[in-house]
Amino acid sequence: MLRFPFIGHIDFRVTKKILIGISLILSFGMTMALGTILTPPFPKLKNIMATLEKVKNYKANFQLPKISLPRIFTQIMISSNHKKSTNNNQIASSKTTPAFTNNQPTGIFPHTTITNSPTKTPTAPSQAPTFGPTQTKPTSTIKPTKTPKPTKTPKPTPTPTFTLTNPRPGKNFQEAADIIGPVICIPPAMIMAVLEEEYGAWMSQVQNEWVERNTYNGSDPYDRPGSTAVGGVMQIMGDTWHKIKPYVGQKLGTSELSLGVTFDAMAAGGYHLRNVSLAMHDHVACDDWPVKYILYGACRYNGACVPGSTTYNQYSYDVCNNYNKYTKGPKKNCH
Repeated sequence: MLRFPFIGHIDFRVTKKILIGISLILSFGMTMALGTILTPPFPKLKNIMATLEKVKNYKANFQLPKISLPRIFTQIMISSNHKKSTNNNQIASSKTTPAFTNNQPTGIFPHTTITNSPTKTPTAPSQAPTFGPTQTKPTSTIKPTKTPKPTKTPKPTPTPTFTLTNPRPGKNFQEAADIIGPVICIPPAMIMAVLEEEYGAWMSQVQNEWVERNTYNGSDPYDRPGSTAVGGVMQIMGDTWHKIKPYVGQKLGTSELSLGVTFDAMAAGGYHLRNVSLAMHDHVACDDWPVKYILYGACRYNGACVPGSTTYNQYSYDVCNNYNKYTKGPKKNCH
């Protein structure tokens, strides 16, 4: 029979039962200790391995009964991993939005299960938020541009002041043309060119009776609407004179005019030429005209050209040649 010297003469069978009980107690204690050690937070891996080595040495020294340590360790690891997974899920769930809870009391109907409605995502309001008394509506930092003020319409150049005398100013045709030119805004050479073509054969006779022919006697027998009869040194029809007489009077500063007065007739001819030549419309200079206005104006004055015509008659070229005789500017290439 096997005996142990440190326990005297006790029977081995009794001793075996004692040792088994001690082993069970130690195994339970070690299991609890390992569960406590391996419970998160985990110790370092080298501490776990050192603890396992101590357990193996303890079993070898005291000849513990056969206990499956790998199975115990596996169960402990599974339990530990389960606890870790549970803790991680609790941490993750604490960061998410809590589930919708139904506050309605349960148990009213024993066979009825109340299900929680899914959480609805809030939608944006269909209308813009209103601003309360304590809130102010944000203002734009971009300042509106100022609307430019419209420019004023330029005033027309005032007509040179002119006081018409009686007898009329000037001692001859050239002096009268030089006075009329700036007032009507027509080159004096253009007045003289048409005058010579229209009344050249009688110009010397008028010059001999200059004062009498340049004095207004209080009547105007040539102002006849609808009349095609011509009169005066510029040979203007009565109807044309009737139409342009008010405008000529505005330039000369009086309505007491007559085609029988040489000065008045020359002013009327100058106004009519500036109008039909389109020099007035195109704002051509008053002191000298380009050749196209000379030719077109003369042709329209003679009545041989329709508006817009570019084909001129001999009368137009004769006036253009006369223009070169009286002009103080460069000569025109009439052809």
